[in-house]
Amino acid sequence: MWAFIQGVKSHALVLSRLRAGQAPIKAGAVHTRPNGQVVVDVFPVTVYDRLLLNGYKAQVWIEPGVSAEQTRQDAARMYRGAGYDRPGVALVLGAGNVGTITTLDILDQLFAQGNVCVVKMNPSTTTSARSTRRSSMTSSRVAGCALSTAAPTSVATWPIIRRSTPFT
Repeated sequence: MWAFIQGVKSHALVLSRLRAGQAPIKAGAVHTRPNGQVVVDVFPVTVYDRLLLNGYKAQVWIEPGVSAEQTRQDAARMYRGAGYDRPGVALVLGAGNVGTITTLDILDQLFAQGNVCVVKMNPSTTTSARSTRRSSMTSSRVAGCALSTAAPTSVATWPIIRRSTPFT
């Protein structure tokens, strides 16, 4: 559950930076490796991160050929007026080995990709599914998220989801 809370806090931090007129990523967090590949330091961000997980670091390695300047321009562009590239419906499959990964995938699809989610949990993870449903409750009301643990007999039995503008 900590990973999900951390994910929500990370999104909230980016949004609060944008609201304050700041860049979504601090300038010092984006740097270029000797081979030219751009890397973004994404963890730790807050004082609590540094205290609770002292010594742990995380980076996102940007696709080769993308400049540091382009990385800064593209960061959170959907919240800076560019909108989402192709919002739609995403199927998130919860395999069951690590329950928080499913919630992070839901968070990514809803807020980073702009998609409404259909979540299919493994039937053996009923307890995890209940937890995912509770933790995604607010997100479901805002952006739309359907959760199922049932094992459909075929794809034809899945509910039909009509595409509409997700965030209106």
